[in-house]
This record gives sequence, structure tokens and C-alpha cells, in this order.
Amino acid sequence: MKRLYAFGTFVLFSATGCTPQPTPTLIMPSNFASTPKDYKHSIQNYFALKAPTKKVYDFKEPIKAYKREGFAYGGNVSWQGWLVDVKVNENNIAKPYMILFKNEQIVDVILGNEHKLITRIR
Repeated sequence: MKRLYAFGTFVLFSATGCTPQPTPTLIMPSNFASTPKDYKHSIQNYFALKAPTKKVYDFKEPIKAYKREGFAYGGNVSWQGWLVDVKVNENNIAKPYMILFKNEQIVDVILGNEHKLITRIR
């Protein structure tokens, strides 16, 4: 029984050691489009379409960022562009959002201010 346990442990550690590590992808600053100029208006229009109630917005400045796919999908960069952190206060409830832009277009809206697959470039 001890041999079977030892063999199983050996196989388990051997199999996990063969998993390829994701290759680092070089993110070049020249790959980013210019800063979205009318991002505040675009974000307000987006939320007005979702629920046309009165909202108060707290915008941060756009920053460069990129998003990776999950490691199960290869871990490659799936998006790179500009990220805008915004808090939307509706009915006295403030919710943080991350708005992802690519070429002046909103690509994704993520509830929260952290995401494991998004990296901000400072």
C-alpha cells in the first residue's frame, strides 16, 4: 500500500511539472491608441441606456491597461487599450466600475475596481 501511495505521489508531482508556463507577452506603448477624448460622455450614455435614472459620476483619468485570457485559454493578451475607473452613484448606492476602451469605443464594463486578469500600466 505504501508503494502505491508513493507511486501516486510521484506521478502527481511529475505530471504537474510538465505543464508549460505561459510566455510573457511584450506590451509596447506604441500599440495603444490615443487617449479617449470624450470618455465621460460615452460612459454616461452607456449607463443612461441601461437605466435612465439620475446618476452621479466620479471619473478617474484614463490609464493604459491590458487584459489577459485565463491560463486555461492560453494566457495571451486579449485586449489592450485604456481603462477608466468610475464610481456611479444611483439611489445613494455607489458602485465602482472599470470601463475598457479601444479606439474611442467601450469594449467592456466590469463591476468592481479589481480584476485578476487586468494589468494597469503606470
